[in-house]
Amino acid sequence: MDAVALSMLKLLACFVVIMVVIGFGLRIHWAGIIASILAILLFRIPLAEVPGIITRTVFSSTMAYMMGVFYVVTFMQRLMEGRDMLHKSQLNLDHVFHNRRINATVAPILVGMLPSVAAANIAANIVDDAVGDDLTVPEKGFVTGFFRHISEAFLPTYSNIIIMSKLCGVPLSQFVIGMLPLIVLLYALGYIFYVRKVPRVWPDASADDAQYSRWKEFLMIFVNLWPLVVVVVMILLFNVDVLIAAAIVCAVAFFVLRYKLEDLPRMLVKAFEPQMMITMIVLLIFTGFLSYTGVINQLPDFFQRFPLPPFVIFAMVWFFGNWGGGGTAILYAVTPIAFAAIPNAGWPLMVLLNSMGYASMQVAPTHICYAVIADKFHISMGQIYRKCLPVILIFIAACFGYYMILV
Repeated sequence: MDAVALSMLKLLACFVVIMVVIGFGLRIHWAGIIASILAILLFRIPLAEVPGIITRTVFSSTMAYMMGVFYVVTFMQRLMEGRDMLHKSQLNLDHVFHNRRINATVAPILVGMLPSVAAANIAANIVDDAVGDDLTVPEKGFVTGFFRHISEAFLPTYSNIIIMSKLCGVPLSQFVIGMLPLIVLLYALGYIFYVRKVPRVWPDASADDAQYSRWKEFLMIFVNLWPLVVVVVMILLFNVDVLIAAAIVCAVAFFVLRYKLEDLPRMLVKAFEPQMMITMIVLLIFTGFLSYTGVINQLPDFFQRFPLPPFVIFAMVWFFGNWGGGGTAILYAVTPIAFAAIPNAGWPLMVLLNSMGYASMQVAPTHICYAVIADKFHISMGQIYRKCLPVILIFIAACFGYYMILV
């Protein structure tokens, strides 16, 4: 067995260990710690290098930025919860659509427009309230994660889509339009598999909703979600960084929502989520070890050995690269190669590769959002992924079919 194949086998072993540990019900940070130790042993990372890798990861600008965004958005969530704004927005949705299924799906999609791990927390509260006891806890975890990430699949509030567009020269407008059929499919799959089991209305709902003006209630959805809406508008229309946008909105919201200065210390403490932050740190350290080994960069060489069409090879590279936590490396290193190897591929190839990256992240053991959701519902990530897998497999098959029809 040559060096590249051996590296792939070692990488697979690390992720198998993560899935086994998760399967035993242990928290994801323990899985990350065990996988990190295994990576050190399998890839023979010199012990003298380990402290440096950990230090560089923990004190990196990436870590500081992610922690900053997570904390600020969580602070914004606490401000909104303090005024019952999230619950009120669900009631507004009820009065507009009279449909709990809409609450459980559309609200997480809207929240998902915010590119932050903390948005998963917000979506979890909404889904839990909307579905009640009509879905099992793992199903709630699936609905939260799946619908919260639909926005991430195509909206240019996410940096990976913007960067990929620039690297391959595809206008964002073409990409977004090209993704729309797949977005509709994603919604339909999540709805058919799980959401349709939720009754449309609460058993004790009144049949007479004449006292509510649908237009007013529709407007009140955005009034109650205005901090999130303003952040997204600042990102989309004015290209403001998410950390800056969220910090500005938090500062304004603190006074607009009529909090007092003496409330500030209490709110600052409530926004601190130590368990979730530990999970983020551990997973990023594990990714740091993989980056040090260079194994992610070997994926293109490995898959090019198979007698497959180029678009299939690059799709596999995208899927397994993101699954292994190397999405950024794949994005920068492989995008120019893919579009050079398939001339005039245009937006269909960008749609395919982006969709593979999206599909991969929905079942990736290092996906921090799902770690947050699992902690929120007190379940394992494995329980959520078992719900995700059939939906994602159908989506992958549809993506390949969609690409072949386009080209």
